[in-house]
Amino acid sequence: MARTDKNKHSVTKRLQEIEQWFLQYTANVQRNHVPSDSAMRQKKRLEEMRTRAKSQLDDIDQQHNPYQYDEEDPVMIAVEVERAEAVKALFKNIARDRQEFIKDLVDECIATLGPPSCKYAFIGLGSQATELVTPYSDLEFAILIEDGKDNEDTRRYFINLTHYLHMKVINLEETILPSMAIPSLNDFPEKDWFFDSVTPRGFAFDGFMPWASKTPFGRDQTKTKPPVSLIQTPAEMAKFQQLEVSVTEGYHLSDILRRVVFLTGEEALVTEYMKELKRIITDYLISRSQSRLCTMQMLWEHWEQLSTLEPTGQLLNVKKDIYRFPGVAIEVLALCCQITLASTWSVINKLKETDKIHEDNATHLTVLTSISAELRLRTYLHSGGQQDSMSPLTQMKYQSKPQEVSDTTLGLISVFQIPDIQVLFRYYCRAIPLKKCVLDSFRDQSKFILQTKILDVSHECRGRISRKLFLYGRAKHHLKAALAEAGSDMIKRSDILDELGTLWAFFDDSKTGVKVNEESLRIRKSIYGDNTAHPDIAMSLINLGSSWSKLGDHKKAISYYEQSLKMQKTIYGENTAHQDIAVSLQNLGLSWSELGEYNKDISYYQQSLTMQKTGYGDNTAHPGIATTLHSLGSSWSKLGDYKKAISCYKQSLTMQKTIYGDNTAHPDIAASFQNLGSSWGELGDYRKSISCYEQSLMMQKTIYGDNTAHPTIATSLNGLGLSWSNLGDYKKAISCYKQSLKMTKSIYGDNTAHPDIVALLINLGSSWSKLSDHRKAISYYEHSLKMQTTIYGDKTAHPHIAKSLHNLGFSWSELGEHRKAISYYKQSLTIQKTIYGQNTAHPDVAASLNSIGSSWSCLGDHRKAISYKEQSLAINKTIYGQNNAHPHIAAVLNGLGWSWMEIGDYKKAISYCKQSLSMRKTIYGDNTAHPDIAASLINIGSSWSRLGDHNKAITYYEKSLAMQKTIYGDNTAHPTIAGSLNNIGSSLSELGDHLKAIDYYEQSLAMRKTIYGDNTMHPDIAASLNSLGISWRELGDYKKAISYFEQLINV
Repeated sequence: MARTDKNKHSVTKRLQEIEQWFLQYTANVQRNHVPSDSAMRQKKRLEEMRTRAKSQLDDIDQQHNPYQYDEEDPVMIAVEVERAEAVKALFKNIARDRQEFIKDLVDECIATLGPPSCKYAFIGLGSQATELVTPYSDLEFAILIEDGKDNEDTRRYFINLTHYLHMKVINLEETILPSMAIPSLNDFPEKDWFFDSVTPRGFAFDGFMPWASKTPFGRDQTKTKPPVSLIQTPAEMAKFQQLEVSVTEGYHLSDILRRVVFLTGEEALVTEYMKELKRIITDYLISRSQSRLCTMQMLWEHWEQLSTLEPTGQLLNVKKDIYRFPGVAIEVLALCCQITLASTWSVINKLKETDKIHEDNATHLTVLTSISAELRLRTYLHSGGQQDSMSPLTQMKYQSKPQEVSDTTLGLISVFQIPDIQVLFRYYCRAIPLKKCVLDSFRDQSKFILQTKILDVSHECRGRISRKLFLYGRAKHHLKAALAEAGSDMIKRSDILDELGTLWAFFDDSKTGVKVNEESLRIRKSIYGDNTAHPDIAMSLINLGSSWSKLGDHKKAISYYEQSLKMQKTIYGENTAHQDIAVSLQNLGLSWSELGEYNKDISYYQQSLTMQKTGYGDNTAHPGIATTLHSLGSSWSKLGDYKKAISCYKQSLTMQKTIYGDNTAHPDIAASFQNLGSSWGELGDYRKSISCYEQSLMMQKTIYGDNTAHPTIATSLNGLGLSWSNLGDYKKAISCYKQSLKMTKSIYGDNTAHPDIVALLINLGSSWSKLSDHRKAISYYEHSLKMQTTIYGDKTAHPHIAKSLHNLGFSWSELGEHRKAISYYKQSLTIQKTIYGQNTAHPDVAASLNSIGSSWSCLGDHRKAISYKEQSLAINKTIYGQNNAHPHIAAVLNGLGWSWMEIGDYKKAISYCKQSLSMRKTIYGDNTAHPDIAASLINIGSSWSRLGDHNKAITYYEKSLAMQKTIYGDNTAHPTIAGSLNNIGSSLSELGDHLKAIDYYEQSLAMRKTIYGDNTMHPDIAASLNSLGISWRELGDYKKAISYFEQLINV
């Protein structure tokens, strides 16, 4: 809320009054004046501390940059050590600055309240003690009081002192409301509903929530635990380390109180506390069991982080996913060795000095800790508070413009992007082997607690990290080298082959992917048994299915997926919700979708979605759930329900942005934008479609490089081409297709036969066809067909071959070669029936029958045309439902209307066209401007024109024209706009208004010349010239009429 100077003054005055009342009525201190500038001075000190930390980090970047070196270069480790030492010095400085800051705040409070009646010491806990504190970290502390002075008066004084200190900390304006545990807002643990999104979370007391409470206030009594106060004598505070107290209270409190640092007061009390602490911890009778129990508890509490310590490409919580693990590992090692030092850096040195770890491992622990601490500090400095979200992926270079889909970004947060991905590589190359060593050290407490080197720069480790971070080229290099290194280790070989198989699919070499996955499956069956149900065998079956799916053999893919699903149900249980089963269901859905079984694929996706929500939580953002929502969107799109598709894509996109970051460049987010672009295009909103494709393209260029040739960049260019084509800008479409084709050829080879090249050749053919250069279109289609027979085999029945034959049929039809067109359509139909089955209802079969009907209509055999179109209609209704609205059904109804019009049954024609119009309005929206709705309006207009009701015809033509201008732009030259202008002119001519008709004909002619070229021979231009000639002749201006007829002869 914006405050005026008057408001601010009022708030300041109110705060002074509250402080004055506290001092008078709670602390019994009379204070006539409370200075208003104290908080401002302290805020300035905090800001200076943060600025200093940022400046020191910048200096470290300049002076010690190990990430400029190759990983194989031994210099890299030496510079890493220098950087780690510099980071360690920085954090020691921050801890010292904070200690002085806290001391001054406490001294300021005591100066007002008066001195206590006994000696005391404030001790810092948590990261303040471990020397990993940031300038934004919470204040966690306890108070030691002199032995023999623990009475009600003393406690009341220190409670009041803590309240007064808390008041001053709150006035720094960095305490979020939920941490106050105000019952009307957050009544812990019963309710937790209030969220403070306004206050920057920084220097503040540790929260009052039951699981926090690391301040002198301690914790009130709960249902299961007694109250706890952290105002104690050294001896009483040390008792929290006793076994029976630790077990009752929970080990977390004893862990926190084991590592403390002096803040202010009498340091001798801290020395006394540490002496008592060491006596209890090293008491031989309980020390080993105490240490072991504490270690077990710590491993259990942090098991999730220990068990999933690998990069995922997802948005990271820097505190939980990066910073916490090294601290937990070092704490476990300290417990095993009964080390009571507070500073993490000191613990590492002690482990080395006592020969518990080798010198190399001490170095790697220091580097690992410094990386984790530095990343947390950088994240907080970036966001100006304790905002833990950090992305391991590349940030977008520029902010995308606000779009329709911007509602998906509500509530998402700014994210710190790691400046150099190599930082994470070096973190995980140490963290992954350390995880194994920590677990081993707990099981086997020998002299050296870290038995192996905790730096793994093997090709296998680096390959897996690269793959998880979407660095696929790097991953392939390392994994191929790792395979060579694996030798005769069959389990390792099968694991590496598994990962390589999925990588080959990424590089679109699925034939190699099949070979690699088959080798992995063979090895695993030899290890576990040919008929054994084992998770690794099930995974190989899934990977084989994926490779066959990429090769277009979806029936074979389904066979492998079903084998995997059966095996997984044997392993995990028939009715168990398990992630692996959900993956198999998802893959089955994808393959049935490719075979046109959309209702079946939706059933599989929904089973998968239900299972994942059961496993991860109904409202959890998870990559698997996002993928399934994405797939559901694709299926709804294929079923023609584009609004439902967009809803699914938006849900998926929101989830992906929650997982990976709002402004993060991620392949899944880019794919969601791509599919949103496709669906908006189907709904006729081509400009929104272009916007989505452009966002996807931007993101992909950020991920893979601005000038990098990459398959997904090529796909986005292809999508942009489709959208420009739909907007009638065929030249811009051809430009996009050519860029995509050039990129695709550079990826796969200039003379390589590849499905992506085939698709682009088809789209180029389609655009040239729309520009009426049908011979050029045929050239592209024939090139495409030749390439497909190379890819799939000369005798293979493949959907892509059928599509190319269909396109050739369309172009020959446009050239007037309708019998040749029918021949191609029938070849396409034969292949489709071979693929899908003779009596299977499939969209491609329906499309071929409809096209054959259209060609017979052009040959004048309208009854034969109607026969084929009715077969097409029956199949579409079988697929999409007898009473469901679908674009394919609407298109056939529209075509049937045209055929009945040609026969002369205009009422039947109008009936079919009106059914089509009604259905299209149901699909796209009653008031939506869409090309299909415009086409139905034209056909109804034409039917009324044939019935002689030209005024009614003009009404429909004008509605269509207005809609087309809304879709394509008011001043855009587009073939359908030109066609509508010509239709209106024709009806006006029939009504005898030739002058007005000429005006429409001239607009149509000008537009057609803009589209096709001023001197181009095009049938549409010829039609406009003919209409103009006739109109001028009817008006008696024979010279003008002859002029147009002469132009017509030349055309």
